[in-house]
Amino acid sequence: MTRYWMLPEDVIELLPQEASHIESLRRKLLDSMALWGYELVKPPLVEFLDSLLAGSENLDIQTFKITDQASGRLMGVRADLTPQIARIDAHRMAGTGTRRFAYCGDVLRTRSESTQPRRNPLIVGAELYGVANVSGDMEVMGLLLDCMNACGVEQSVLDIGHSAIFAGLVAVHGLSAEDSRAVKEAISGVQRPTLSQWQTAKRFSAACLADIAFLLDAPLHRAGLADLTQQFGGRHALFDQAIADLEAAEAMLRAAYPQQEIVVDVSSIGTYGYHSGLVFALYAQGHYDALARGGRYDGLGEVYGKARPATGFSIDLLTLGQLLPLPVSAQRPEKQAWSQNSKIFQDALSKRRSGIAVIFEHEGES
Repeated sequence: MTRYWMLPEDVIELLPQEASHIESLRRKLLDSMALWGYELVKPPLVEFLDSLLAGSENLDIQTFKITDQASGRLMGVRADLTPQIARIDAHRMAGTGTRRFAYCGDVLRTRSESTQPRRNPLIVGAELYGVANVSGDMEVMGLLLDCMNACGVEQSVLDIGHSAIFAGLVAVHGLSAEDSRAVKEAISGVQRPTLSQWQTAKRFSAACLADIAFLLDAPLHRAGLADLTQQFGGRHALFDQAIADLEAAEAMLRAAYPQQEIVVDVSSIGTYGYHSGLVFALYAQGHYDALARGGRYDGLGEVYGKARPATGFSIDLLTLGQLLPLPVSAQRPEKQAWSQNSKIFQDALSKRRSGIAVIFEHEGES
């Protein structure tokens, strides 16, 4: 027997109370972004595949592909909105200058990226274009903290890292593309072989293995800026840039948000291949999955014809909604017996326009 009510694995839907809760959070987030000058844009759910994946090859495996019956070309259902915002900035907006974008939309992924069995998250995000200075990263991190405060997230941890740490490692040791991929997967936790295996295979030099071991063990030993400086300071311009950016960001954030817990995570090097500077993630106390992730991605728009400095973040709205309690409805709708009397209709309309919910009761309801 066909089970028509079954959804695909890890594809979720929201029932009325949950949907109302998520919509309330969405409005709070976008309203907060508007107060910081971020303007709402609405990219399409599908695009031609070459445009959707340009500059972000790591998204390929997460993207559903379909054939456009009108053109015969391959299209993709978006798995991330950041490349779409880069395209909008490069091609749909005239001129240059600083631009601030906000967005909200569903994405679809071939597999879940979190401990939550969910392949169709709802994403809210903000992107800042045209600011190359680290002050731009500080702005978007401040906006993220303000957004969390507006939604009622009282205790959170802001985790800050830098993609140039990994880029410096590759440059100093002259790693090949294949070796770079293996090391990045190990540091990111995708695949974590033992260092002894690499040492036995003599795949990397002793100095390279020491640097890799430092990054692999950094979370366990709570390595911070001082440890990062001791390990990498003065060895390459990329390392020094990462250290300077992290020092500046940490100092500003601690001064502006003295109650906020901030952790410098030297092993955090970015989720997708397009990150080029500071990266960050926000976690709720006692919650494993990140509520938000972000970072700098200068130059992503180059594939669309306009390379621009950019930084931003995205929030998993459904994960945020699970963290916060469902609100208790303060008002129950008034009930009104169905009638063809025009006065009753007018009374109901008047109440609704004043903000009072009114529902009709019909004969023969089942």
